[in-house]
Amino acid sequence: MSAVTMMVDTQMPMWIAVPPSLLQLDEASALQIRDPYGELLLDRGEIIADAQLLQRIQAIGLCNVEELGQIDEVDSQEASPVRSTVRLEEFHLGPGTLLFLSPEGDAQGDSLPAHLIGIIPGEDLLVRPAAGPAQETLRVRLAKAASIDVRVAVGQDVLRFASPLRLSCAQPYWYLHLGWPADVALQQDRLCPRLPVHQPVLIEHEGEVRRSALLLNLSEQGALVQYHTRLGKAGDTLLLRFVLPTEQGHLTLALPGIIRNRHTGMQSSDVVLHGIEFSHLDDAEMQAIRRHVQRGLLAADKN
Repeated sequence: MSAVTMMVDTQMPMWIAVPPSLLQLDEASALQIRDPYGELLLDRGEIIADAQLLQRIQAIGLCNVEELGQIDEVDSQEASPVRSTVRLEEFHLGPGTLLFLSPEGDAQGDSLPAHLIGIIPGEDLLVRPAAGPAQETLRVRLAKAASIDVRVAVGQDVLRFASPLRLSCAQPYWYLHLGWPADVALQQDRLCPRLPVHQPVLIEHEGEVRRSALLLNLSEQGALVQYHTRLGKAGDTLLLRFVLPTEQGHLTLALPGIIRNRHTGMQSSDVVLHGIEFSHLDDAEMQAIRRHVQRGLLAADKN
């Protein structure tokens, strides 16, 4: 039986996300690790030699559940959601890199999109806020902030740092000089593969009417949900109701989740994207999502 066949086995989820506690830089892997398509990422006993490989494994790495069961120390340490601090110059952030900006201490809580247009290494980041209605809102909010909180996706992880606003330029277009950050946190936002989807989801928020929103991606850990306005603030609990296709037909899920982040869309402030982290999933719900994601990734690879 091939590795790919095992990963979509209908009897049990033979391949699961690698527990973060088993992944350490410059240490030998206790497991054989593959990507969702069955390709070998790291063999058992092989050293995790660099941070880039570690990030890739944390994002998409899968291990055999039977092999995992032979390891005693899987639950011996709890992984922190923030793995480490890093230096910004370790990462290649080219022109056009998407960033999300939030004025420090801003009560509104939404992050707004921008693009990196240049770097003065060790000195400044040159950032151009995305065009659209959100620009004027951002101008007003920036005027009240001495520092900007910045989020940048690197692979499946996220860099988070605060930068002082040094200069705001109006010509030839509006752009910002953000100071080079002293401390950068590398946050493990996505320890499981995510599948792009485009399907309706019903959202329930305590004390409010049920709302029909759009599910944009899905993983065992959470989902990205689009709605035309805010569904709540960061930390609020929602109930997500949606349908997944299964080998036997369809499964309706009702999953509690917590809003972890929220930002406006690139083209319009009337589109709000919500990062939702699932909470209190039972084994059957987690297995159903895992199988659906793995089948979707394999089908996309064949196309």
